Amino acid sequence: METIKAPGNNKLVKDTVKDIYSVADKNSLQTRLFINPRCKINNQKDIDELVDIAREGFGTEMTEQDVRNHVLNTDILYLVKDIESDKNVAFSSYDLVNFGNDKILYLNGIVVRRSLQKSGLFYDINKRVLSIDDFDYIVMRTQNPVIYGATKKLVKNIYPAQEDVPKKIKDLASIIAMEHLHMKSFDPETFVGRGTYGVCLYDSIPHHKDTNAFFDKKLKLDYDKGDSVLIIGELK
Repeated sequence: METIKAPGNNKLVKDTVKDIYSVADKNSLQTRLFINPRCKINNQKDIDELVDIAREGFGTEMTEQDVRNHVLNTDILYLVKDIESDKNVAFSSYDLVNFGNDKILYLNGIVVRRSLQKSGLFYDINKRVLSIDDFDYIVMRTQNPVIYGATKKLVKNIYPAQEDVPKKIKDLASIIAMEHLHMKSFDPETFVGRGTYGVCLYDSIPHHKDTNAFFDKKLKLDYDKGDSVLIIGELK
């Protein structure tokens, strides 16, 4: 089985700032992409704002250490700012990893303020980040059925799925779960990690018309115990 590793020669060396579009018919947004954000986001005010977005987005008391671990200690941080209010309204963070010759964009987390949820930002943010390199897969871990549903729109194939999963995808899932995420309990058949978070991350589980039943009946996630599902999106 192949092993997973960080890219040895990372060509993504420039931070970028770009004005984008309006959402919800009112919000003009500016995006900022930071490579190696741990070296660049060190102002306590900026960190407090990220914590505030995370708490609002999840509806639970995320800690500053959670944000540092999963947002700043990453390879890429993508910030979305509302231009009029001059405040950040969303962020996503990523790790860059390789599986053999395949390039993987691992989404550590994405959070959007509640006023802009269901506005298409998940799709738009990830579509823009995927465009910065020739990635083969986008991978993430979640409890949220909406994330699975939104990822389906981004990718050619998504796993886990109702049908059988190819062996290469199972191998990739196992390697990411064990080597990159250090998951103690991972099922390579269902892609479910039992007790990953210890608790439910959300004040209430978001609803997606096509996915909640799949998570509940097929994968049998126990949200209260902190179960998670590893999602692999095949891009080519």
